[in-house]
Amino acid sequence: MKFRYTPSPRAAFTLVELLTVIAIVGILAAILIPTAAAVRAHGSKTVELSAARQLMAAYHLYAAENRGRLLPLQEAGATGTLNERGQTVSGITGIRWPHRLRPFLGDRFRDTLYVNTQADYYNETAAADDYTLSVGTTFGLNGPFVGGDASSLVKDVPVRSLVQASDPSRLIAFASAHSRTLNEKSGYWRISSPLTASTAPDWPAADLDGLPAALSQDMSYGWLAYRHNGRAVVAYLDSHVGLHTCAELRDMRLWSDAARRANDPSYRPPL
Repeated sequence: MKFRYTPSPRAAFTLVELLTVIAIVGILAAILIPTAAAVRAHGSKTVELSAARQLMAAYHLYAAENRGRLLPLQEAGATGTLNERGQTVSGITGIRWPHRLRPFLGDRFRDTLYVNTQADYYNETAAADDYTLSVGTTFGLNGPFVGGDASSLVKDVPVRSLVQASDPSRLIAFASAHSRTLNEKSGYWRISSPLTASTAPDWPAADLDGLPAALSQDMSYGWLAYRHNGRAVVAYLDSHVGLHTCAELRDMRLWSDAARRANDPSYRPPL
């Protein structure tokens, strides 16, 4: 006896079932997309906080090898500076702090002075001149008040060693920075306090919850970058790191040891 196989009719989704599936996918997407964005933002913040800790370890290693003297923003007369390829760097590039500090960061810029978006900028400019790489770092140095800055108009006596600071745990050394006129992804190698007349008379009155709307305002806000949900990563001279809003960083006692000693949050340094 022969048996003949007769396939049953193929079951199909009804319109209601399709609409139900689409609705479920939409709900899941609405839940997961913001969660994924939050995870990425948290990861970016964690990476920058870790890099700030490494930066402060290197900053103090430099001081230990230089009789306690903190690395200034620009080290006038510095010689023997090398780039990542072992070539001599001269001129303004050779005296700026990034190339001077790089040997204490494992002889590399990427993943130390260039992280997150700035690491992308580094990848795009790594073949460029060393000057460019000395400018767009993730962190800027509070040079006029910590380490010194020979080019600054501010006449405050900077803290040049750890023991000179009245409270190293409340004195800014580095913070998240950017100068988008250089590149949308770049950081910036220096930061400036809210009442430092060498860059602007005062920071604008409005607080920030992110980046300034206009690129030209980056300098007006001292090149600080509030890229972590309205907060900037700040590394203090005692090596601890934290996150602070624009409003919190308007306190000059966090910038100047003279302001801390005078207990004056509105302290204006002499010119």
